[in-house]
Amino acid sequence: MGSSSGVGNALINHFLKQGWEVYAGSSNPDKIRTQPNLKVIPLNLKNIISIEAICAILDAKVQDMLDAVVCVSGVSVGGDFTKFTLEEWQESMNINLLGPTLIARYFIAQAQKNSHPLSIVFTSSLSAFKGANKPQYAASKAALSGISSSVARKFGTDKIRSNVVVPGVIETNLVADWDETKKHSITKTIPLGRFASVQEVVNILYFLASDESAYISGQTIHISGGDFM
Repeated sequence: MGSSSGVGNALINHFLKQGWEVYAGSSNPDKIRTQPNLKVIPLNLKNIISIEAICAILDAKVQDMLDAVVCVSGVSVGGDFTKFTLEEWQESMNINLLGPTLIARYFIAQAQKNSHPLSIVFTSSLSAFKGANKPQYAASKAALSGISSSVARKFGTDKIRSNVVVPGVIETNLVADWDETKKHSITKTIPLGRFASVQEVVNILYFLASDESAYISGQTIHISGGDFM
């Protein structure tokens, strides 16, 4: 999920290079370059009609048992604490929380039914721990930790793992457009003195998805250069 740009797109390419078959869910499927071993699932989480609607899309598009589900979708919309609308709140909750939860639920059921191990990785945000100007974003990302811990505790005996990655500021195209003054004002508060590269975040996501982390579950892992301790 969240595969058309930034970390999501880099993650696709990393999995493919490691020899995985990849299903990529995206609300912008046309932006994902066609490649061998890659299947794209048109999946718009902005307006979730029902649980059944999500399941129907996945039933139609996914024919294989998955070894891992990595959720990197995220959106920060709307006004601040005194100005956000109910529509903006719901959009944030759908994309950042409900969508990933329903997708995880679908593949957990498949894994249980077939006694197949599964690793789930959710992507949160430093805003969930430090606060944000937009409470709808911070709240939706913070809730993922509760979902992940619940999954890890409930389904561990089924060989289903769940973890959360919490990136700090990442060197994406958005950050590249910032002026040097803004960049410096932020990096000076980070103990390592820089932003994370996209690949550094991808490496952690891949590690948690793979069997290399087979005994790690129920954890929240920060990759923020020490910005949260």
